[in-house]
Amino acid sequence: MKHDSPAKQVLREQRSVIRWSLLHIATAVCLIVGIYYGREYMRMPDRVIVVDEAGSIYRGSSENVLCKETAENIARRCAFAFLDRSFEHDHRQLCEALFGRSAQKSLSDIIRKSKDEFTEQKIRQLPEIRKVELLPLSDAPGQCLAFVYGTLHRTGVYMKIPYSQKLKFTLGLRLVRSPDEKAFPLRVLRMTYEEKSIFDNKTTGEDGAK
Repeated sequence: MKHDSPAKQVLREQRSVIRWSLLHIATAVCLIVGIYYGREYMRMPDRVIVVDEAGSIYRGSSENVLCKETAENIARRCAFAFLDRSFEHDHRQLCEALFGRSAQKSLSDIIRKSKDEFTEQKIRQLPEIRKVELLPLSDAPGQCLAFVYGTLHRTGVYMKIPYSQKLKFTLGLRLVRSPDEKAFPLRVLRMTYEEKSIFDNKTTGEDGAK
């Protein structure tokens, strides 16, 4: 019976050890990769349909908004910059810093339509923010939707009689990363605005004057 030399036996055993070691390494790598992708899959956000209080429909995801506190802070600043105004003052420079070109056009249209009324009736208004909702957009990285809900307190003078109003408002903002992140990390790409009267004694004052 022929026997291999000790050198050949050692070489064969070394090859066997290497072969089994490579198999174990490949198995471990596959296991680690499988666990990683399984974990990422479980963390993937679900697609959601969101309907805001104004009835508008948006598509987004259920994942958390990155820098939620920053986005909420910017949304509040935008609401105050836009809505805290009177016949004597506004926050034009702050609005120019917070709102992009397209959003500024929408903003200017709203302000222009009410400018004469503000001047004639010496209107002052101040927003009271009730809540801010944030919704990330999975198809647009670095962007999110913000909905600011609150009450607008307005006072003025109509036919020489002071009056007050309360309006329920919804300010919708599409926030994107700002080119000047040192000043404001986010700015408004587009906006929508709706308001609805919930208290108004202006008519009562008009009837009394008659």
